[in-house]
Amino acid sequence: MVAVINAGPPGPSGIIAGVILGGTPIAGANWTLAASLAVKSGNVLAWRLRCTRAVSDLVIDTKGSFASVTLGTLPVEWRSTLTGAQVANGAHPSGRSGSGDVTPNTGVVRLCGVGGSVAIAIGENITLGGVYILA
Repeated sequence: MVAVINAGPPGPSGIIAGVILGGTPIAGANWTLAASLAVKSGNVLAWRLRCTRAVSDLVIDTKGSFASVTLGTLPVEWRSTLTGAQVANGAHPSGRSGSGDVTPNTGVVRLCGVGGSVAIAIGENITLGGVYILA
């Protein structure tokens, strides 16, 4: 199956056409999996992971800080073994931006920052995604 995913800024540079990969991510503690998608084109992978806060609000202090949390783990088919920056970015339903990272080899996706100082409440979604080279 071929899919097109907007994996970056609007415009032609943010569009990737490729094959949808199988596999299902595993949600981290206190999260449930809401949706996921990975599209591979050559050795480039574009992915998105949406998780819903399931247990207790994630408290964000007045400076927007919190301890990084595991949002989920990507399936083996979605992982790269290349070391270096594997950045994850996304949007929160309230309009806040989110950022995180992916650990090479293990596929652990961490939520490391969000805009604003309002807690992520039970039932709210966070979506992170990224584009990287598979090796």
